[in-house]
Amino acid sequence: MTESSAMSQHSVFGAAKMGYGYNIRIAEQNGVKFMGHTGLGDGFAALNIYFPEQDLSLIILENVMGENSDNWYFYETEIKNLVVEDLVR
Repeated sequence: MTESSAMSQHSVFGAAKMGYGYNIRIAEQNGVKFMGHTGLGDGFAALNIYFPEQDLSLIILENVMGENSDNWYFYETEIKNLVVEDLVR
């Protein structure tokens, strides 16, 4: 199904183990539940997250992808963290 190496490439959802099925990741951060999907290819990165309790969607499309894999999803993670922080308030 899913190899551990594939799971480790999607740090935008956090380091904790999460549910994963039908290409949808299910996670929780600071008590905020969300689910979503990522996309990555030559020259783009994408993130689509849905926060069901708030009925809120976050979609980020980036048309640049750096060569350093440590930076993949950097901006997506930062934006997601800002949204989660705001939802916790």
